[in-house]
Amino acid sequence: MKHLIPIDENLPNFFLVLGENGGTYPYSHSLLVKTNEKKAILFDSGFGHDRVRKVLTELKITKVFLSHWHEDHISGNFLLRKEQAKFYSHPLDARLLNDISQFQTFYDTVGSSMEDFFQEIIISMNLENLTEIDEVIDNQMIEIGDTLTIKVIHTPGHSAGHCCYYEPNLHLVFLADIDLSGLGPWYGCLDSNLEDFIESIKRLMQIDIEYAISSHKGIFISSKEIKRQLLKFLNIIDLRDNKILEELSEDKPRSIEDLIGKGIIYRNYKQMKEYLFIAERQMISKHLLQLVKRELILKNQDKFLLA
Repeated sequence: MKHLIPIDENLPNFFLVLGENGGTYPYSHSLLVKTNEKKAILFDSGFGHDRVRKVLTELKITKVFLSHWHEDHISGNFLLRKEQAKFYSHPLDARLLNDISQFQTFYDTVGSSMEDFFQEIIISMNLENLTEIDEVIDNQMIEIGDTLTIKVIHTPGHSAGHCCYYEPNLHLVFLADIDLSGLGPWYGCLDSNLEDFIESIKRLMQIDIEYAISSHKGIFISSKEIKRQLLKFLNIIDLRDNKILEELSEDKPRSIEDLIGKGIIYRNYKQMKEYLFIAERQMISKHLLQLVKRELILKNQDKFLLA
């Protein structure tokens, strides 16, 4: 299968599953690990329905480890469930996987101009409630076959239950949406948390990682390069803080609405502008909260000033 890319010649059973459209939304890359010639385990399922079907013609997927609840990472679940795959998720995200009607609430799109659009996405992706999930917790060790062990690393921030999955003997990690993209960390949902995201990235920087698989950027190899990319990714948060501080003054209070659309999070707003504004509002509000805690800015009712 041409969309299965070997991670490294020293890891013959590990493959990046290329998502359609280069792994950009509404798709993502996945990690597939063969446990024998006919069976495999999968990390996320959002690489495209046709590609999921092709994988299933050649391999029996026995287990699916979900990194988090977002639709671009779970869209193949309905096909895998038909094949009786067993699903795993952190309980904080399992609650949404159990009930996809909550998605719009957590995206803050209920009652907005984007509500109908998101409902169409949910329908087009064939998303359905996933009621049978084995819950995983931080530092849990899961044995896969005779030699493979997966360690769960709870990395909240992008979502409350976001998890990375680490193979400690091979020093390989599925980063999911700690994706090392140029956009930087994304925390635009109601269950996202900026402080947690920072700590999750720092935690990963302390782990010996030689192979990292990003859901949207693909494969990264070598400990030095991966740590460099993680630091670069983390520093984008500081850059956003600085952009916010540059927009504020000591004498003219500004609201969150005054800061949206100024390029603090997104570079352009040509596509899905209405939703980008919703997500940016969520993310900027989290920055403002932290800047107030750090006493760099002051809150005056619903507006903000430099301290």
